[in-house]
Amino acid sequence: MPQETSANNKRIAKNTALLYVRMLVMMAVSLYTSRVVLRVLGIDDFGIYNVVGGVVTMFAFLNSSMSISVQRFLSFELGKKNEESQINIVYSVSFLIHVLIAAIIFLITESLGIFFLEELNIPMGRQNAAHAIFHISVLTTCISVIQIPFTGLIIAKEKMDAYAYISIVEVFLRLALVYLLSVLPFDRLICYAYLLLGSSIVVCFAYYLYCHYKISQVQLAFFWDKTIVKRMLSFASYSLFGEVAWTAVGQGVTVTLNLFFPPAVNAARAIAIQASCAIKKFVDNFQMAINPQIVKLYAAGERNDMLKLCYRGTRLSFYLLLLISAPFIFCADYILNIWLEEVPIYTTAFCILALLGFLFDILSNLLSTVVKATGNIRTYQIIVSIVLFLNLPFSYLCLALGFTPESVYWVYIIVSFALLFVRLRLLRPMVGISIKDYCKSVLYPIIKTTLTALILPIIIYWHVEHTVWNSFSLAMLSFLLISLSIYYLGLESEEKNFVRQKINIFLCKRK
Repeated sequence: MPQETSANNKRIAKNTALLYVRMLVMMAVSLYTSRVVLRVLGIDDFGIYNVVGGVVTMFAFLNSSMSISVQRFLSFELGKKNEESQINIVYSVSFLIHVLIAAIIFLITESLGIFFLEELNIPMGRQNAAHAIFHISVLTTCISVIQIPFTGLIIAKEKMDAYAYISIVEVFLRLALVYLLSVLPFDRLICYAYLLLGSSIVVCFAYYLYCHYKISQVQLAFFWDKTIVKRMLSFASYSLFGEVAWTAVGQGVTVTLNLFFPPAVNAARAIAIQASCAIKKFVDNFQMAINPQIVKLYAAGERNDMLKLCYRGTRLSFYLLLLISAPFIFCADYILNIWLEEVPIYTTAFCILALLGFLFDILSNLLSTVVKATGNIRTYQIIVSIVLFLNLPFSYLCLALGFTPESVYWVYIIVSFALLFVRLRLLRPMVGISIKDYCKSVLYPIIKTTLTALILPIIIYWHVEHTVWNSFSLAMLSFLLISLSIYYLGLESEEKNFVRQKINIFLCKRK
């Protein structure tokens, strides 16, 4: 068992490294392309694209719930070490289900989405363009639905190298599209939507080819297993509650902002989401490498090891996000001005508040993976989804009462904090998790580490002039203090030994 645990840890480390390479390339190219797209389209058209695309995404929650189901069932079968035929059945059935979901999403969005489109705050003269990108976005969403079984198989098999390479190809495709966008003589907003559709088709086909030729023991077969379908749809139906709630939090709030403010505010929110999510991807990649292992440990009956991995993964995820986000927060204004030629109003505040919300989310992300590993998600999903959904009515209420756009992010932070304790309470009877152990293993070291590291930078921030030099000096100071605080206060002895070994290996190679 220790050898198997060591192998799993090495696999997680390798996959995390591959995902980081993917993320760094994607982040660099994406940040550049978003700057160019904002300049080429203009703030209003950029805001229109994001709010219209948000309407389409609101109807794509069926896809998200099935995506969770596919990855869970494939990882579970691999964890039980079932024969390839059973994995092949799950893979093939999931593909047929996703084809049906794509058809359903197409019918729903084309029949009902148009009514939502009419209620949006679209500037005069751009209604026709908004309708065009709506229809194109529907097709793009359908392609992304069909792609899910392919990416699900790759992640469950932990083939993160392929996932990284294809993602890098995708982001360079989008870079090429941005160049085309700047030279095409047609309506650039409509062209942008068409180019993204073409990119989605190419990437989907690339994932299919990899699965077909490189994971040859698992092949698509057109048959219908009622038992597997029932199990997957039952799991997905309860995941659906969560996806509807997340849609309300994301696209629902975006559309709500559009009801009270002009498209420029939606442009600010879109940029803030892209910037903050680029930072959050450092953690997402780490957790993506951990998620299959959590499901496999549960399937193998190793619940204690699963919980230990969950606790450690949560702590390290928080530290990683804190280490990256804190320096950004201290000099957000200047980074955004360097990145963008024109920064829409509210962008800086949105970025900072989004990162604070992500820090609270990190505390419970892996708890959700533990629940999904059990497959017994009905009660959990219903209760968590109801609490999460409160973001939408509370956000609407705040805006209706005259609060500023930033209020929707404060609502999100408060709800995320409450959800942590809701999840812990629900998990106690499900997997025997101890709230006391969680607080001792996760919350206490995180609070101790964060407060120790940030008290001095925050005091300095409020007492010095916010010049470029002072802001970047403060960012570097916060990075140093957080690094030291993590090592001396946040890590366990085993983790410290691992860090020292890696540093020694690096120094030896430099000699």
